[in-house]
Parts: sequence; C-alpha cells; structure tokens
Amino acid sequence: MTRHRLRWLLIPAATTAALAWAGAYMAAHPYGDRFAVGIWPVPAGTPWSYQLLSGFIPALTAFSLVTLIAGAWHHVNCHQPKCLRIGKHKVSGTPWCGKHHLEARPELSAEELLAQILEELRSLREAG
Repeated sequence: MTRHRLRWLLIPAATTAALAWAGAYMAAHPYGDRFAVGIWPVPAGTPWSYQLLSGFIPALTAFSLVTLIAGAWHHVNCHQPKCLRIGKHKVSGTPWCGKHHLEARPELSAEELLAQILEELRSLREAG
C-alpha cells in the first residue's frame, strides 16, 4: 500500500479509537450514561435544550467551519501533489501555482494540436 492510502486509513482508525476511549470513559464514570444523554447534573429550572445548545450544536458548527475552510483551500491551492501554494493560473479550469503551471500545460497549443489532427485526417482520406 502506498503512503498516501495509509494516511487516509489513519483518519478513521484514530476516530474509532477516540470514540472507543470516550465510550469506555463514560462507562467507567458513575454518571457516565447520564452525562452522555444530557440529563445529569443540571440545575433546577434549566430547559431540556441546554445541553444541546451548549455542546452539540456548537461542535457541529465548528466542524462545519473547519470543513468549509479545508474545502475552500483545496479549491484554490495548486493541484501539484504536496504543493501548498495558491493557484493563480487556471489550466483546463484547475488552479496551478506559478512554479508548476508550465508542467500542467500540454506541450502543444490547441491550434497546433488541431493542425496535426487535420493533417492526419487529410492523409487518411488520401490513403483510403
């Protein structure tokens, strides 16, 4: 397996390990099950939504913002592997940085490629 694939296997493995640790901690704590569902300890008069509004929803918001930033960064950075520069040159709709944009461009321009295709078609027509 390549190093790149192993890195992507590490993310679910670390998440699974963290969830297993959290589950074991909640099971070992005397009030672990009550903390997990948000029913213990809350002062009298606290609305049922307090645990939801102070923990779960802000966590989802933070996760969403981090995901948004990562997606935006992937959208604008250079598409050369392991290059973290901002892609300022669009080659076939994909951003490339000033260092790598020449590597992403085809060796022939569109006009030269079209001329070669037309010449090939002419030779095929004359041969056939």
